[in-house]
Amino acid sequence: MQTCPTIFPTRADDEIASAAAIILDASPIFPKGTVRVSVQDGWITLEGEHEWWFQKNAAAYAVHDLPGVKGVTNLITTYPDDPPTMNPWRSRP
Repeated sequence: MQTCPTIFPTRADDEIASAAAIILDASPIFPKGTVRVSVQDGWITLEGEHEWWFQKNAAAYAVHDLPGVKGVTNLITTYPDDPPTMNPWRSRP
């Protein structure tokens, strides 16, 4: 019987977490160290708090294609609870 290779390359969780942290820390979108990354069985969990909705989505997008990643849970919260906006530079009252 022949087996088919897995579509997910195997990679240790600590290697995935390290790679994700490097990518997020290098991004100008997030202040360094503001996104916490944990990995269990290839599944990334992102936590933190950011001002803009686009930052939350950009964090998940930045790490979802890393080798060994099976999925991403994005628990980053945004504040204040404004509806999503496409203009992060609008002035606050």
